[in-house]
Amino acid sequence: MKVERPTYAPHHMMIISFMAITSPVAVLSYIYTLASGRASPKHVLVLFMLRMSLTAAVALVCSTRFVVNGAKATAGMLFRAVAPFAVHGLLYAEAAFLCAHTLGLQRQFGDWAVAQLDIAMFRCDPVGGCTASLRSMLPWRAFGEYMYFCYFSYYFLLPLLWLRALTVYRQCPESFERVCFISFACVLSPFIIYYLLPVRGPESVYGIPAAEEGSWFFGHLCNSLVSGNGSAGTATPSSHSIMALGVWACAYTIDRHTFAAYAAVCPGLLLATVWCGYHYVVDVIASAVLCAGVLWVAPRMYDSLCRCRLD
Repeated sequence: MKVERPTYAPHHMMIISFMAITSPVAVLSYIYTLASGRASPKHVLVLFMLRMSLTAAVALVCSTRFVVNGAKATAGMLFRAVAPFAVHGLLYAEAAFLCAHTLGLQRQFGDWAVAQLDIAMFRCDPVGGCTASLRSMLPWRAFGEYMYFCYFSYYFLLPLLWLRALTVYRQCPESFERVCFISFACVLSPFIIYYLLPVRGPESVYGIPAAEEGSWFFGHLCNSLVSGNGSAGTATPSSHSIMALGVWACAYTIDRHTFAAYAAVCPGLLLATVWCGYHYVVDVIASAVLCAGVLWVAPRMYDSLCRCRLD
């Protein structure tokens, strides 16, 4: 017998609520940049229309009903769970927009403060930062290639986790939704801080190390992805680090094989954020603290939403 799932899963409710809460902040920033002449009306209009259309699309996809029997239903569950992740790219673009056009002085202060804190806490090289110190300790090119590969793995760790969770929990959609909820909470949580205190990262102070110095392939790929201002203002805390920790913790709840597989990459990703020159050490520490809080709050929030949905 085919059984219909409820209209909204808890992680859908969280994403739609997050977009609704941040919309006034985004709209006010758009109005400010237009009034001050700091950005072109075309740029602002594109971001505004993208935010509104993505929010509506996510709400539409999340409200689609499906059945839990059959291959098509399994594909539908995966699409319905993953589709809201499209807002992630928009949030990065908005954070960069805010950093570049509305919070310039605060951005400069944030980078200076974090860089000085890095040097004071870890006695890093004042010229090249902790990246230079770490590279002098671990100078091997093969190790560098592994570091850049770990950093690049950020782009597929989460989709692979969802696919694995769906495979394991095919007959238990509630457990699959729980993994989605906790992982999405890890993804969204840093953006609250980005809006308050945007930090560009070490490249604004020290520059990004040349890929040729420590890589054959993945260094060039990673440098090309992070170059420019597409993710400016999203350094502290590191979204790469919090996702690595959150995904690894979720993998532990699925099974030992998944946890062991992610252990080959997730710890390396934490080190790679500094070794590759994309983040301060403080960024990684802030990510660990934030992730610990999210992993404590998110499961309880999920259970609370489930109880409300049943009532």
